Amino acid sequence: MNAKKAKKEYSFLHVFADKDNNLYSIPCVWSDRFNNAVGSGKILDILLQPYGMNELEGFLTMSMDKCYSEEADDNSKIGAIEKHFGIKDWETSKGMKLVLVNWCRVEGFSLMPMKWANKRYGYAPVMEKQTELGKKPAKGEIAEAFAQALDDSVAVCKTSGAKKPKKKDRLISVYADKEDNLYAMPYTWRTEMLTLPQPYDMEALEAFLTTSMDKCHSKEPAGDGEISALEKHFGVKGWVKAEKNLRLVIVVWSDDWGLTLTPMKWKGSNPTRVPIGKRIELGDNPAKGKIAEAFVQALRTL
Repeated sequence: MNAKKAKKEYSFLHVFADKDNNLYSIPCVWSDRFNNAVGSGKILDILLQPYGMNELEGFLTMSMDKCYSEEADDNSKIGAIEKHFGIKDWETSKGMKLVLVNWCRVEGFSLMPMKWANKRYGYAPVMEKQTELGKKPAKGEIAEAFAQALDDSVAVCKTSGAKKPKKKDRLISVYADKEDNLYAMPYTWRTEMLTLPQPYDMEALEAFLTTSMDKCHSKEPAGDGEISALEKHFGVKGWVKAEKNLRLVIVVWSDDWGLTLTPMKWKGSNPTRVPIGKRIELGDNPAKGKIAEAFVQALRTL
């Protein structure tokens, strides 16, 4: 796959909105490092208020046409938003709303409102508010759907007064092969992983997931260009090739919403992982065995 072929299959925009609903759109670009499209390009299309629905629709389609017009600078940590606002950390966007505008050859257009989760993981999708427009939306439908998605998007909620102490957020990516052998990548891990081969029971599964969660932040993040544990295990080059035949469940613990599990599916011929269905929410203190049960439930949706 390359940028020319990918553009025929799948494109997407990250569209940020400030408090005045001025819009900042980042078209996706091709990354040789990830052998996939990423949303960290240097192009930033801007639409300032006041604007009407016709201008909004034209802005979104124009920005979508710019997808893959450049390649990602895989060695740079400064993206379009950071450069525009003169800061070093993309977290400045937490005061903005975000809508993902997607197009793929098979399913057409979709819009996903996002909400700010926390500074470590950034934004999370508001799955129940996703809008599917199909391959040939009528004139004006993209703008109307975007306006609704923007209303459903949630920026960071700033509060005053005393705050309860926060635990360190944790995330594990748990992959399963066709025999249900499991491969867990705790947050900050890349060149190593934890494995749980078959056969195993629910008790062993629960222990594996909780142990993997406890390993988050226990290693320094890998440097650019280092080969991932999945690539080494399967003897392939490229992250997408390593995980393309694996199912994926994301398990997150956050002070904001407790423990959640989200099954992820491939979307488009130029594959990108997107959430499928509603995430499973277990709260702050799930009962013994509930994590394993929820994981099996999530895995069955894939």
